[in-house]
Amino acid sequence: MDKINSNRKIIPFPNLDERLLDRGRECLEEGNYKDAIQYLEEANKINQENEEVWYALMAAYLQTNQISLAKKLIESMMRLGIGDYFQTAEMYITILIQLHEYESALQFIQVLFEEHQVPFHKEEQYENLLNLCKGMLKNDNEQDESRERIDLEKILNSNVTTVIQEMENIDFDELLNQIDVIKKFLVDNGKNPFIKTVLLNILKENQYGQGLLIKKYGKDIYIHLNEYQSVRDTPFSKAVKEGIIKKYQHEDPSFTEYAITLANRFFFYVYPLEKEFTNPNAWIEAIGLCVKHYLTENESIDHIVLDDEVRSAFSFILQVDKSLNI
Repeated sequence: MDKINSNRKIIPFPNLDERLLDRGRECLEEGNYKDAIQYLEEANKINQENEEVWYALMAAYLQTNQISLAKKLIESMMRLGIGDYFQTAEMYITILIQLHEYESALQFIQVLFEEHQVPFHKEEQYENLLNLCKGMLKNDNEQDESRERIDLEKILNSNVTTVIQEMENIDFDELLNQIDVIKKFLVDNGKNPFIKTVLLNILKENQYGQGLLIKKYGKDIYIHLNEYQSVRDTPFSKAVKEGIIKKYQHEDPSFTEYAITLANRFFFYVYPLEKEFTNPNAWIEAIGLCVKHYLTENESIDHIVLDDEVRSAFSFILQVDKSLNI
């Protein structure tokens, strides 16, 4: 089937809009909606007074779920007085409801009643549509009020499982409405560091750009999350885990797996404090010592000569693990 070359000027032969309309209808019947739209849009440019072209193009847009384009088209039809006004108005209401634009649909129906444009035999149907729009708007408002009633502070102070489940049901706009609650939670040293990381991860995923102060384990850090990596991709933690694998993998794969598990847990809980950590080698050694410490039933390492940085890292890892009751 011939296709229109949109880059080629079409000579306005007599009845060309009708020929394009016929080709467009053929394509619609065959389910070839892309070509149908191309033919019908060209026909519409040639003759904007041909109402059959408008209705066929409307059908093509609706078949391809291009509801917004159908809305613009039908608004142009009403503005230009194309086609039967009441038939067009009915299609317009249907499209507004499909787009969930209940306020616009409600106002439009009210105007039809005020201007006595609703036929007598259609009044009950339009009363029902009016009530439908009112009901949907009421539901939307109730949902908005329900979101406003969310007690985020109470949720954040629940157990970890409850927090994760509840956070999945809260949209980001609602979290932003209560960002002060989140900021207060993040600077309270007594609050769960795991939940703080969950919150930071949500803010990071949604590209939250304002600076945040976070307090964990007696340490403070001020950070812009949109300028820093996510919890799984921080450069320092990745360097430490790569170093653990390089150092222990060939000697003892089980030991390496234990050390990586410990590192993942530790860095998740302390995120984003690691941003200010230095010397990955010291932390690689400290995590290895922690694993040996656990495997030897918490045997003391006081007799081992350690660099101050390694000993400090070792103590901090144990502090974090102790807070988890591990």
